[in-house]
Amino acid sequence: MTARAWAISIVALWAAWPALAQEPQGPEQAPDGSAAAQEAQAPLPAPTAPAAGQEPAGPYPPSDGPIGYTAEEYAAIENDPERAYTLLPGPPACRDQWRCPNPLKLDSAELAEADFIDPPDGPPPVIKKKGRNYRPVRVGRGYRAPDGSAPYMAQLQRPPRLPQITQRALGWDDRLACGGAVIKPGWVLTAAHCLVDQGSDIVAGGYRIRLGQSDIRNVQSGIGYRIVRTISHPEYNSKTYMNDIALIQYAPDDKTERDRRVWVQTVKIGPENPKTVALNGKPAYFYGWGLTEGQSPSAPLLYGKVKIQPDSACAQSRIALCGLGLDAAGSTQCHGDSGGPLIWFDQRRPTLVGVVSHNVERAECGKQKQAGVFTRVASYREWIERYTGPLP
Repeated sequence: MTARAWAISIVALWAAWPALAQEPQGPEQAPDGSAAAQEAQAPLPAPTAPAAGQEPAGPYPPSDGPIGYTAEEYAAIENDPERAYTLLPGPPACRDQWRCPNPLKLDSAELAEADFIDPPDGPPPVIKKKGRNYRPVRVGRGYRAPDGSAPYMAQLQRPPRLPQITQRALGWDDRLACGGAVIKPGWVLTAAHCLVDQGSDIVAGGYRIRLGQSDIRNVQSGIGYRIVRTISHPEYNSKTYMNDIALIQYAPDDKTERDRRVWVQTVKIGPENPKTVALNGKPAYFYGWGLTEGQSPSAPLLYGKVKIQPDSACAQSRIALCGLGLDAAGSTQCHGDSGGPLIWFDQRRPTLVGVVSHNVERAECGKQKQAGVFTRVASYREWIERYTGPLP
């Protein structure tokens, strides 16, 4: 297939995606075909607004519970694991409203921890249409992540204009700077080298944190936050990428979409002792919107699968993890993926074990045969909690 034909087919598939995805597929499908799992896919009632000047009497709880449910129904839903952990499409509509936190929670109040989510493993899902099967999941160097499957994912977004670089307005692809992961309300973990972009400090440059997005072309999805401060590891070395880890603290401002609900949860980080969990040889998944083979960012969130290499094969293994791509073409992180999470699934519970850092010897992404390098998060837990406070 020519590059032009491939691009056209991808565009056509993207345009037809809502019409195609009529059934739960692949990783979005419940582990079994039980009636409870099938019921979980049913659309929830539409929101009902209270009359002017009245307290909302119908929804329970009023602040962040499911719209239109009674207290008994809500309790039944919370206690039903089949329904609670079935992945329904999250952004931009966030149809499963009882799992979408009140926007006020995203910067200070406690959020649910992302848990019991199936790893995005196995063959690509099959999408059926008119008797024919399509497999349009493979995109670039990774696979498309189902909506809502990485609710901790954050985007570090450039401002609409960078006058020191260009006078034109930036498109969605130019606004992508880095990725990150929400580890606590108000806090995103990312790579230290993401804190300076285009020669400027991201706070002074007006960069923002955006949460709850799957497709970053959709400007009507997600919620944006002002970056309050950035904290780079004090021993970060920009030449060697040693200690390539940083914290971003975010807070709401007058541009924060407070009337919008999005699917956001925190992700737990690895244990304090890096040796507590033997990761060598385990599969892990990194997420991002970075460059693909087409040399342009991906609009939908993608994931790549890697195999964690033995410590003996990874330089500076005390503070780094090396992951070798396992896909047919070997998934590797690329520009724009930096700062994004490397997730290991512990009994279906996502655990943040790495931060996308760099490729060995600055090799061109997608072409090197060496493993990519991720900052080992567990080695920095004490340093992280110095600022965020205790983490789960």
